[in-house]
Amino acid sequence: MLNRGHALIALLVLFTAGTACSPAPTLPENLVPGRAVTRTVWKKDLHFLFEGKAGEVIALRVTSKASGLDPHVSLIDPEDAEEASDDDSGEHGNSLIKDHILKRTGEYTVIVGSDGKAQGKVEILLEKAKPPS
Repeated sequence: MLNRGHALIALLVLFTAGTACSPAPTLPENLVPGRAVTRTVWKKDLHFLFEGKAGEVIALRVTSKASGLDPHVSLIDPEDAEEASDDDSGEHGNSLIKDHILKRTGEYTVIVGSDGKAQGKVEILLEKAKPPS
């Protein structure tokens, strides 16, 4: 028969055992225009954030650094709606959203993934067009 202390310890062990194996969620990283980042993608999509203004023109380029890796990219607006996406418009099957005019002002999310069959590194580059002077 378990006393109250043993029951509490048993519950604690069950609770922590169930969560110890779960990977911690990854927080989105900020993308800095003009500065490429290289990350590993496989079964789990990568999430990035940037601030955008309605009317800004951007390009998002996702380039595979691994043979057989087919990356795709989605641009999610501040209202959580998909504003643009691409799978193979870049060279060699890479992803490219080019000359895209942002529709809203606020925090955008970039989601980068792959077909899940190949693991490898991808380079993500956000570019903002310079406003006319």
